[in-house]
This record gives sequence, structure tokens and C-alpha cells, in this order.
Amino acid sequence: RLYFNLENGAYWAAALGGNGEFVETTDPMTRRRVLPKEISFEDVVTPQQGKVNEGEAFMEFYPVGVEKVWIHLKQGERKWTLVVNPLTGRVKVIDEYVDVDSR
Repeated sequence: RLYFNLENGAYWAAALGGNGEFVETTDPMTRRRVLPKEISFEDVVTPQQGKVNEGEAFMEFYPVGVEKVWIHLKQGERKWTLVVNPLTGRVKVIDEYVDVDSR
């Protein structure tokens, strides 16, 4: 899973541990990171969780792709939408807020 903390702008990877719980990874490539202070998460939209605009959200990884996710970022009045392709994992960046319901 890739977790997003919408309160402090942190994001990190977690793997399923032997006890069935997701545990934050310790690999330097997937360690916890924080968005630059002037950029924040507006919301994250996933099929499982719907629109999350506070607390934590996550996206799932599967053997054949990832969950389709819309990540909305903001910097002052400027907004972006990042759309994750579920088959390729590629991210499309759109220079505005795209409402998932209007896609």
C-alpha cells in the first residue's frame, strides 16, 4: 500500500507483514517522505475509500496493477489532479482539479 497523510503531507509505502497488518517499509527507496511545505493534499479518491479529505488514505497494489486513484494537490489557489493508471501505474498530471464524478 501507499499511504497518504492529508494532515501533514506525508506519504509512505507499507507491506503486508506476517501478522496480517500493514507495516511501513524500511527500504530507503520507499521511506516516508513529505510534500514541500507550500504543497498539500486536497483529497485522495479511491474505489475502496471514496473521497478522503482528512486523516489518512491509501492506494492498493496488486500483482497485475494498482488501484485507480485520483490525488488532488494544491498550492494556494493552484490545484493539480494526479490520475494513476490501474494497469500501468503511470501517473497523468492535470493542471487543474478534476472532479472524479465529472470524468
